[in-house]
Amino acid sequence: MADAFNRNDPEYQTDEKWFALVEEEDRVLVGAVPPATGPGTTPPDLPSGFMDDGDHPTLQPPQQPTMTIEPETVPPAPTRQKLYELSRIYKHPLLKVEFNIEAFVCGQLDPDLPRRAPWVIKLEDPGTRTFLFLFNSAHSVFRSVTMTPIDGLLAELALKMFDFLRDTSPDSANFASILADLRAEYATDTKLDSKAIISAADAALRDIALSIVDLTGTEAPRRLFDTLSADVQDTIRRKVASRGVTNIQSVVNAGEFLAYADASHIKLFVHDHPNLFFDGRFWAQPYAGIDFGNEKVNEEARAKVTERYDAYLADAVWLSTQSPRDLDRCDREELIRATLSVGLLSPDGNR
Repeated sequence: MADAFNRNDPEYQTDEKWFALVEEEDRVLVGAVPPATGPGTTPPDLPSGFMDDGDHPTLQPPQQPTMTIEPETVPPAPTRQKLYELSRIYKHPLLKVEFNIEAFVCGQLDPDLPRRAPWVIKLEDPGTRTFLFLFNSAHSVFRSVTMTPIDGLLAELALKMFDFLRDTSPDSANFASILADLRAEYATDTKLDSKAIISAADAALRDIALSIVDLTGTEAPRRLFDTLSADVQDTIRRKVASRGVTNIQSVVNAGEFLAYADASHIKLFVHDHPNLFFDGRFWAQPYAGIDFGNEKVNEEARAKVTERYDAYLADAVWLSTQSPRDLDRCDREELIRATLSVGLLSPDGNR
């Protein structure tokens, strides 16, 4: 085309020809079909030299954009563990207001647990008035001897009862009284009841004494009885006789002799025979299985185990020898410590 212009070809001397060629090339680039000049006609050929050989494009229909629909993602259900000991119907003993509670241990990232909150209570089923009590057991508030999940739950229930009674029975709407009544009804495990504490200590020592009954054969119990001092054996014989049992040998052979011993003798027996009680026999605490690769270190570690359990047993022995009036005069902190020791003496799996 440039040659045609240089040869002074009249057709290429004006802008019309050049403009038509530019328009036609634009239509090719955007995929448009050149206009026909008549029936059966074809688009005019491009002038020689306008395009290189082999550069004639093949017209393609415009591509339609495609849309990819992503599948809707469903968030996984939060991990929760039901706590059956707190799941129940809670009723106020006098006001007849009740709540059906389903309690669950959850993680701090549970979607229903407010950020940084140790627990939350929410209405799950309005039809049955079922509430969910979710609590994060790892929260720092529960690293306390005075705050447990039941304390948080009862506080929430007391507040809800207070709000309900404030509108329906204003004279009964006293938060402190409601909370005290609920705790008296449902927080019995944490009550410092002197009679109950003494009874728990006696039961713990008796469970320890009777745990050797499972020893097979009659030779082992007899041999264990013979390891006791003469004074301890005589004490056991006297108590067996006072209970109306006519044959001491039947008690010894059954492995029940330790149940007739004094509380202090039970403590001493555990200290002298740790292999009968640790390593999963009564307590899961490792003892014989302790292995640090050095026997001296192993013995030191075992000594610390027996020392710790000696302290627990000493608290239980002290409680079992007190009267309710004696405990009522004790310091609260001392009583709490001894009560916790009794709890630690429960067989593992029953705490």
